[in-house]
Order: sequence, then structure tokens, then C-alpha cells
Amino acid sequence: MHKLLARQLQRYLGSPDIPPDDWASFVAAIDSAYEQADGDRLRLERSLDLASEELMDRFQQLQADVVERQGTAKELERSLSLLRATLDSTTDGIIVVDRAGRVVDYNQKYVDMWGIPEETIASRDHDAILALVRDQIRDSEGFIAAIKQLRADPFTESDDVLELTDGRIVERHSQPQWVADESVGRVWSFRDITAERRRAEDALRQSEEQLRQSQKMEAIGQLAGGVAHDFNNLLTAINGFSELVLVRMEVDDPLRPFVQEIAKAGERAHALTGQLLAFGRRQVLQPEVLSMSAIVADMATLLQRIIGEDVELTTAVAPDLGVVRADPGQLGQVILNLATNARDAMPKGGQLTIEAANVQVDSHRSKNPSALRPGRYIALRVSDTGLGIDAETLPHIFEPFFTTKEVGKGS
Repeated sequence: MHKLLARQLQRYLGSPDIPPDDWASFVAAIDSAYEQADGDRLRLERSLDLASEELMDRFQQLQADVVERQGTAKELERSLSLLRATLDSTTDGIIVVDRAGRVVDYNQKYVDMWGIPEETIASRDHDAILALVRDQIRDSEGFIAAIKQLRADPFTESDDVLELTDGRIVERHSQPQWVADESVGRVWSFRDITAERRRAEDALRQSEEQLRQSQKMEAIGQLAGGVAHDFNNLLTAINGFSELVLVRMEVDDPLRPFVQEIAKAGERAHALTGQLLAFGRRQVLQPEVLSMSAIVADMATLLQRIIGEDVELTTAVAPDLGVVRADPGQLGQVILNLATNARDAMPKGGQLTIEAANVQVDSHRSKNPSALRPGRYIALRVSDTGLGIDAETLPHIFEPFFTTKEVGKGS
């Protein structure tokens, strides 16, 4: 085959001097070179295919990494937005400072609380900001001393209450900022507690006033109870001898009306001592389990005759009203006194309303937690459309023996 090709090549090239065997060797070499080149081409194509597959795999992995990083970036952006929204929505003024004294972050509440200019907060210089804050604090030297101490000890938490020159009261809290178990800075928070402090002070004043009133009432009660007890002993003799005299006197005796007046005065005095003893808590009470519905109904029948025709009486009692344990006489006397006072406040007539309902008192709803323990109660409310109580009289309504009525009126 190679020799045939060599002769044809020899005729084509016109070189008779070259032996056919050499031409055959030459052709065989060319053929071998082509085969080798073809093998190299096939191997190169396989290498390129493998390289392309590997490159495609790497490209796809890179695409996946890019998508993941984009998702991570969006999640980080969302987290930062949430953190910023949280900082701006809190009622505390917050500022974060690194170990070098540079401001890392802050919220708008902090800027507004201290009235810091935009250029000052934008400088991120904590010392410049502190200079403005210090001028608003009464004890500025103590504040700066606390700042220096906290900077020297980056692991300490600190709390303080600051009184400002404009009358505000601010609660300060400072704690280290930890990253990977390393203190990298400090978080400062400031809370305006002016309203809370004033409410607490008002509550304290009210409690102190209630305590003084309670102590005064206790002292007066002890005095009234002691006097009433001794006076009751005297009344026993007066009433007893009055009865004996009346029994022995003739019906037409001219002195009998005078003795009867003595007996009536003794009875009125006995009723008064009963009230004094109850006030002094020396009277023996007889508490019973009572139906408030029945009490209100019975008192309504009695009150209708007492308050007169010009006053309209209305009762509103809850259908599921509970029961109470109390002295029926005292409870009735309370309602009677309130009703008669209401009648006197409506000389031209009006509306008198008695309401009774179940209530649940807890520590959050009770306006005066020291007065009532949490639990179930019955609320009794007596209201009228009368003149009301003026501001000067109102503080005295629980004082014993205080009255705005004329001598001989009232109970």
C-alpha cells in the first residue's frame, strides 16, 4: 500500500531519483504522524470536555454562592433595619460607644432627650456629646466621675438617677457591650422617669396623709369609746331611775311630762353612746351573712317614706348579686345616712339612685392598692342630683363629728 502511494507520489512530484522504499517510509511516517495527531486531538477533546464540565460545575457553584450571599445580605439588611426600628421605637435614649470613645450607634430618642445638635452627634465624638449632657445635670461633677470610673473598668455595670437642671429626673444605666466574649464598648441608656417619680411621690404623700388620718381617727375613736363607755354607765342610772319614777307617778301628775322628757333624752343619749362605741370599735358587732339585694329592697321601702315625694328613688341591683358578712344595723345605718344627706342636698327635689354590683378588685385595677386586697367585692353606690360637696368641705367628710348642718340637725 505504501509502495503504491510512493509511486504515485513519485510520478506526481516528478522525482525519479528517490527510491520507492524511501517514499514508502516517508508516507508511513506521515500516516503515523496523522494517527498520533488524531489521538492527541481525541485526548484534547476529552480533556476539554472534562475541563468544561468542571468549569460549569464551578460556575454553578459560584452562582449558588452568589445567590446565597445575596440572601444573606438581604437578611442582614433586614436585621439591621429591624434593629434600627427597635432602637428608634424605644422610649429610652440609647447610645453605643466603643473602647476608643467613638460613638458606634445611637437612636433619635437620645438626641431629642438631650437636645444634641446634628453636627455634634455626627462627629461621633463622645466627649463632645458628654460636654452638652453634663451641662444639663445638677451633679455634673459626680456624673463625670462615674464616666471616668466606667471607662477605667470596661466590665462593670452601673445605674444612677440624675436630676436635670430643667426639673426632669432621668434614670441612667450603663453596661458593657460583648462580642465573642470580649468587651468592645459600652451601651448607655437613659430613661425619663419624671412622671413616674411624681406619681410615686404623690402616692407617698397620699399614703402618709391616710396614715395620719388613720392615726387621728384611731386616737379620736379611743377617746370617744372611753367617754361613751363611762357615759353609758351614767345613762344606765338615769334611764333606770326615770323608769322607776314614771312607774310610781300618777298619770295626771303635773311633773310626769318633765320626767318623760328626761327619759326621752336618756334614750337619745343611749343611741348616741351606741354610735360612739361603734366609732371607737368598742361596741359588740353582730355580723351576719346578708343578701345585699334584700338589704337594698328593705331600705328602699323605708327610704321612700323618709326622703319625701319630691325625691324619686331608683334602685339598680345586679341579678346575680352576692352576699356579704356584716352587721345589718350598721349597714342599714350607712345607707340611711347617705340617703338623708342626699335628701337634704335636694331641697327642691331630684333623683336618688342606689346601685349594687359585683366587682373584682386586683392589684392593677385598684386605684388605692393599700385600701383593698385583691378579691371579690360588692360595690354599693348611692348617688343623687343634689348640690354636691364643695372643695373646701370634701377633705373633712370622714372626720368624726364634722357637719355642715345646723345645730340639732343631722345624725
